[in-house]
Amino acid sequence: METVDPRLSFTDTLFWLSDSPCVTNILIFEEGEQPPTRRDVEDWLLERIDRSPLLTSTITPIRGHLAYPRWVETGVDVRDHVTVEHCTTSGWSEIGRRLVRLGMTPLAERMPPWRMSVFTGVTDVEGFPETATVVGFQMSHAAVDGLALAHLIRTLFGPERREQWRFEVERFAGLRSAMDTPVKLTRLLRAVGKSLTSFTRTAVASPHPLLPRTRLNGKLTGEAEHTFVTLGVQEMKRVGRTLGGCTVNDVALAVISGAMRSYLDMAGELPEHSLAVHVPISTRTAGPVLGNQVGSMSISLCTDIDDSEGRLRAIHEKASVEKRRFSETARNENWVENVPVPLLWAATKLPAPQQGNADQISFSNTIASNIPRGAANLSFLDMPVRSSLEMTGVVDGRGVSHMIASIGDVLTISVCFDSGILPDPEGYRGLLVSEFEALQVRADEVQAEAAAQNG
Repeated sequence: METVDPRLSFTDTLFWLSDSPCVTNILIFEEGEQPPTRRDVEDWLLERIDRSPLLTSTITPIRGHLAYPRWVETGVDVRDHVTVEHCTTSGWSEIGRRLVRLGMTPLAERMPPWRMSVFTGVTDVEGFPETATVVGFQMSHAAVDGLALAHLIRTLFGPERREQWRFEVERFAGLRSAMDTPVKLTRLLRAVGKSLTSFTRTAVASPHPLLPRTRLNGKLTGEAEHTFVTLGVQEMKRVGRTLGGCTVNDVALAVISGAMRSYLDMAGELPEHSLAVHVPISTRTAGPVLGNQVGSMSISLCTDIDDSEGRLRAIHEKASVEKRRFSETARNENWVENVPVPLLWAATKLPAPQQGNADQISFSNTIASNIPRGAANLSFLDMPVRSSLEMTGVVDGRGVSHMIASIGDVLTISVCFDSGILPDPEGYRGLLVSEFEALQVRADEVQAEAAAQNG
């Protein structure tokens, strides 16, 4: 069996030190005649808990922050990680509210960093089965990124399989790491100089310009909430293919762009210049799927274009350019792994930088992460999966976040938002639906025109 270095990476450690929100994956199952009990859930987990070392290992710091934290296999008591609740009210708002807020709550220390929240008897939710069991699985961002959690979910809820790896057992980790610190500092200085030289010689686009600040980028004044819309993957493929050979991700970004544009336009606050979206992109290579191997792209949402089709085509072009830019610059970022932990720890204690211009922000106005979950062959206590959702937190400056998830032919766009910044979530949800319908109508027109010409 393969052994894996138990040390957290630079990015993992940064998430761990900064108490970042959990990565949250939600699966919706079609409930049978009898809802599962807590005992059912615990027994089900016990049968599968050995499928991944991530479920039975704890992130352990090195005293004095002299080294990167380590994974240590400690075992697990599933009773400490599971809650089961039968719903007595219908609808999604209360469950969504609780899950998004729970995801922003730190996990217990000195335990495997995950929790599983099960809600049974869920009814009257558009896009769900008539009666559903909802499973919210949350894990520390220091342990996984979105793709790694999706992989773990398939390992846990999918057909029988186990991860063929375990964490290496280390001895005297703190002493060895303290001795390595001077070496790391030397490598860091050399790597930074080499990276800067390489970057200046590379013909890539310049850093992203400042972006207009909108009401969606203010300080949080309310409570974290959640809503979503459900779309079809095949229909999104048809729309994208018909309107310029765009991807499903392009279409999803165009739907989000149209909703944000309409929302701000109706408020009389549509900026002259376009908004942009932060899109995580995987840098994962072969090997066990854990930790954070992800980069960041900033893609224009082309909200300065008032035509839905034109906006979709422009987003497709902007995304292609940004992917090329990312591929050129991503190889220059490995130097961060040489940052000593004491220096990283000190950096996380510094106050957040102040925004220089109150009317502008940097990098992005919102986030849109897209994690496909593959075939709809997952199950939970013999209940088949029907849909999936993704959640993230909200922070000052980003009061509305979008998360895209798909399983089988069902795709959802989640909206995690601050109720003070987005007081009318149903209205915003309607704008998402309307924008997709506008793209569908235009795709129908293009196909009808092509058929007429060929006929």
